[in-house]
Amino acid sequence: MYSQDSINLLERSGLGEQEFASRIGVPAEDFATYLQGSVSPPASLMIRMGRLSDRFARMRAQRADP
Repeated sequence: MYSQDSINLLERSGLGEQEFASRIGVPAEDFATYLQGSVSPPASLMIRMGRLSDRFARMRAQRADP
């Protein structure tokens, strides 16, 4: 469940895996385990991931609207 949520948040942000991981403050290797579903991220990290995804999705939408 969390792996699909993590993938959706990553895709929505438009960032690459390493950039996303860096911005949420986790090593890229740890973030990869969340995406694979082998480890579930803590709830606090899911909140951070959601906020980051929201921020970048808004920025992308604003750029698309001239």
